Amino acid sequence: MTAEVFAAALAAAGRYEPMHSSATAWLQAIARNKLLDSRRRGRVENATRRKLGMATIMFDDEDLRRVEELAAIGETVGAVSEAVERLPDDERTAVRARIVEERAYAEIAAELACSESVVRQRVSRGLARVRAHLLGSTTKGEGSD
Repeated sequence: MTAEVFAAALAAAGRYEPMHSSATAWLQAIARNKLLDSRRRGRVENATRRKLGMATIMFDDEDLRRVEELAAIGETVGAVSEAVERLPDDERTAVRARIVEERAYAEIAAELACSESVVRQRVSRGLARVRAHLLGSTTKGEGSD
């Protein structure tokens, strides 16, 4: 399905007229139409890929396992981002600076006009809250399919 959407976007690229700062809505419309077409037919059509001379992509069990792993990583990243966004401002700023930007405690402390120990405490508390949020969200979802 993804390959067919990509091929359809390539085939239609010459007709694209930018109306917004990104082509997201245009690509989503193509994807929606391809999905509706495939549901109506009961299969994914590959006409556009054939017309462009694109080879059929075959997935084996190993490929599907890797896709599942990547999807799980994506879900985890999303959950972590959500948990960080929920932190109080001072902890969120400290966690981002230290963990995401990998900046030194001294540099962060100077920027925030506080001591290194305060920054360390904010990072520690922030990470504890993120961990608690993630553990809480995984235990809530267990057993509910």
